[in-house]
Amino acid sequence: MAKSDLMNKREILFAEQMLTFKENIGTHAASLGLTPAQVAAQAADADYYYYVVMGHNMVQNHARAWTVLKKSLRGGKKPAVTGDLPALDLPAPVPAVAPGLERRFRTLVRMVKASDNYNQIIGNQLNIEAVDHAAPDYATLAPKITVKIISGRAEIGWDWQGHRAFLDLVQLEADRSDGKGFVPLVYSTKRCYTDKTPFPADPVRWRYRGIYRVGDGQVGKWSNIASVTVPP
Repeated sequence: MAKSDLMNKREILFAEQMLTFKENIGTHAASLGLTPAQVAAQAADADYYYYVVMGHNMVQNHARAWTVLKKSLRGGKKPAVTGDLPALDLPAPVPAVAPGLERRFRTLVRMVKASDNYNQIIGNQLNIEAVDHAAPDYATLAPKITVKIISGRAEIGWDWQGHRAFLDLVQLEADRSDGKGFVPLVYSTKRCYTDKTPFPADPVRWRYRGIYRVGDGQVGKWSNIASVTVPP
């Protein structure tokens, strides 16, 4: 096992690292010698970078779904239905910041670690302690999928199986008992996804499955199949 850099290499993990720092620095800022302006600037960096990373992921995932449709239309191997495409529901914009936020964050982290009041407990709370990483056996990985009805929508849950640092996202598919089999639902980094597809008039069984992805490819095995009757 090797020690990681203090800054996560994966974009989504670095975005989440900055958010963790932002959410936990408040109670330690004064003792660590940070000014309110420094705290506010880091918070702005964290919010904007997370917005950009999430927007980028969503656009890429949407493009992949269109690629499936395009290939289906030409080759005819899968159902080619525009209505099966997941919605492109981009996050609300946040104020932009200047380029170079990783450099600014590294400078701030060095200041924090140089403080006489800094310790490993604080570092773990702020997510700025280097950790040991051991790569998982990708061939055996599979998300655990759950589904339940909440407020008239199917809510699909899944987890990272403790390997978030090595995985980019999960690919979810749905089978709505309409003869099309499993079709693309969403590519997501959020562990709870709301299926906004309206319920049919007559009760049917909806089924869901998922598989992890790294870069542009699937890794591991398809998950268990979680099912629910809709309308309930």
